[in-house]
Amino acid sequence: MKRHIPALLATFLITGFMTLALSVVGVDAMYNKKTIEVTASQNAATTDVKQAEIVQLQAMVSQYQQREAQYQQREQQYQQQIQQSQQQLANANSTLQQLLQALQNSRLIRLDSNGQITIIGQPGF
Repeated sequence: MKRHIPALLATFLITGFMTLALSVVGVDAMYNKKTIEVTASQNAATTDVKQAEIVQLQAMVSQYQQREAQYQQREQQYQQQIQQSQQQLANANSTLQQLLQALQNSRLIRLDSNGQITIIGQPGF
């Protein structure tokens, strides 16, 4: 028990010293007018910088919106080109099917079930 008394005394002294030090700093901060003036001028400068950053960011947002509109317009053009190409491909496929059918009907070619084309020669060609 005797060993605990110096430890408790040291704890109370350190706690008291820390409380006193923090109180002195708090009172000094509360009554120091120069710190308040410096802080106010820093806040004004910070506000000006923030306003400039806001204007700059708004300009960047506007640029990005314009780019997005351009990209959307390009995408629409590409979609139209894809549709036109698909239509041309479908037309070519239909024409090819008609040609193959005509060649089969005239007995110039034979189309097997596995898709293999055999040319049947006609005398006189």
